[in-house]
Amino acid sequence: MTEVRPFTKSANTTMGMMFLVLLALLPPAGAGIFHYGARAALIMGISTLTAVLCELLWELLLRRPVTVNDYSAAVSGLILGMILPPSVPLYFPVLGSAAGMLLAKLPFGGIGRNLLNPAMTGKLLLLLLFRDAMNDFSVSGEEALTPLRQLAGGDAVSLSDMLTGNTAACIGTGSTAAVLVTAAFLLLTGITDLMIPMGSFMSFTLLMILFGNNGWNPVFLAVQYMGGAFLFTVFVMAQDYSTRPLTRKGRFLYGCGLGAGIAVLRLFGYAEQAAVSALAVMNLTVPFLDAHTMPRPFGIRQSPMETRRIRRRDRRALLRKRRVRAELPEDDFDSDILESDIGVSFEDAEEVRMKAEESVRDGAEQAAWQEKHE
Repeated sequence: MTEVRPFTKSANTTMGMMFLVLLALLPPAGAGIFHYGARAALIMGISTLTAVLCELLWELLLRRPVTVNDYSAAVSGLILGMILPPSVPLYFPVLGSAAGMLLAKLPFGGIGRNLLNPAMTGKLLLLLLFRDAMNDFSVSGEEALTPLRQLAGGDAVSLSDMLTGNTAACIGTGSTAAVLVTAAFLLLTGITDLMIPMGSFMSFTLLMILFGNNGWNPVFLAVQYMGGAFLFTVFVMAQDYSTRPLTRKGRFLYGCGLGAGIAVLRLFGYAEQAAVSALAVMNLTVPFLDAHTMPRPFGIRQSPMETRRIRRRDRRALLRKRRVRAELPEDDFDSDILESDIGVSFEDAEEVRMKAEESVRDGAEQAAWQEKHE
């Protein structure tokens, strides 16, 4: 059987769920356009269009069923555009979106079969090729520092600006309020659950309190939560059905690893890109988490050694049953072995033997009665 995600049966279709995700992404996308202007809309539009065209051309050239109408390609392209800085050149979303679709999704069979998140893959490639440009959050040529960089430099950070999005950040992750609206919508519609965010917040908070040199400082923790795409990653990108664990326990452990990875990378100075980098590592652990958190099935394939052992036990059990039927004396066999091997106590076996004798006597009496009356 080919392993294909998602496995969950539901009345919802892939197209319906992806359409709801698109609707959920509108608030942070709109906030990005409001704060960063028409260029932000152009970047997101180019990224989305590139993802859809790549999937369509791939399927047409390979003569496969066209699946662009399920909106999954549009979701991947839009997310990539939202996690790019507003100052990147316009060929960045084309390159990143095409790389995400052609390297992480389509070669593996499309939605449900990819191991890596396409939007995440596209951004990581851009980070490897254009590190300086991907860390430039200037707007209209004016240099700007992100809240995490301001915090690291000892400058004051405005939580209200982070809440509304009036700060330097990626296009769709700057407004905390808009991201929380998206998270609430996805939770209320049942598309996501709280296991990944719960694990992420627990491990991230613990490590930041222990090693962040600020202790239980609510302002410090709030800036860490609201900055650097932490919320967008744990509530949106990490919830991708194809690249998250199948079980609730697996998703909780996945979230713990994600939060811990983001905290460690930020503590070592990789503040802005910590979330997407930690997500890439956790994507690779999904097969391991699925294998070790999946409930044990009722029937499993036995190893050859186990099969031979079971057959030997069954043969011994059959021999002892035959000895019981032959009415051997009790001393001729070990009732404890009988009970441990076939799950039948000596008393039960004796009762079976007595019922068999009674049945034989009844049969003999019936045969004698028939002979007498013939």
